[in-house]
Amino acid sequence: MRVIRIEKIGGNPIPALNPVFWVDAAQNVTESGGAVSAWGNLGTGSTDATQGSGSAQPTYNATGFGANSLPYIDFNGSTNYFTLGTEYSKLAEHTVITVSEIVDASTRQYILGDSSSAGASATCSAVHGINGSSFENIYGNSISTFRKVTSVESIPSATPLMLSDTYTNGDTKTEMYLNGIGLTESTAGSAAAISGTKYEMRVGEIGAGGYNPFEGKIAEVIIFDYPLATIDLTAVHNFLISKYGL
Repeated sequence: MRVIRIEKIGGNPIPALNPVFWVDAAQNVTESGGAVSAWGNLGTGSTDATQGSGSAQPTYNATGFGANSLPYIDFNGSTNYFTLGTEYSKLAEHTVITVSEIVDASTRQYILGDSSSAGASATCSAVHGINGSSFENIYGNSISTFRKVTSVESIPSATPLMLSDTYTNGDTKTEMYLNGIGLTESTAGSAAAISGTKYEMRVGEIGAGGYNPFEGKIAEVIIFDYPLATIDLTAVHNFLISKYGL
């Protein structure tokens, strides 16, 4: 078993903004023969991304992501995921940023999401997914009180990309971005302010129900428990675009 640790790239604005959860495939990856058992949190929260079952462990790759050929973790679209427990579930406000490459964006897959064990995907607070080539997120308190937001613009397959969304409690929608560019949104449902029971969050599928597993590469996942100001969000976007050569 080895743990990969690489020094942070200079000029990174992320640490000063205090994300509660932040994983980077170039840092704090515990793997054995390529199978990843833990992805250490660089943020202020106490919970890492972990996977104790060998058959469910994604695969570490030291190079190959984006124009700058950086490390990434590969998910097989069926059994691979990490659990984050409930610490980051039901955040009243959030900014979520993921850097990934999906094999086939025409199918419904989740990069990140929380849900009940019954798989009620609408009982979520910070969900990143692809649904029929649209960027999708869902938030709310129950299956009957939720809001689903999808992008009008299509998300490309087999292309490294950065997806972001930010939510201020009480808003009727999130703000969604692809590689730092704002997306046009379509909304459905009627959400109440986020609160209530926390459910298991996972990277690579949606929560404890194990729905819509992700097939592709994930290089970085960042969760803030507040909506980033425009100037800070732009700084993070610009840094990640340059870092990965998006």
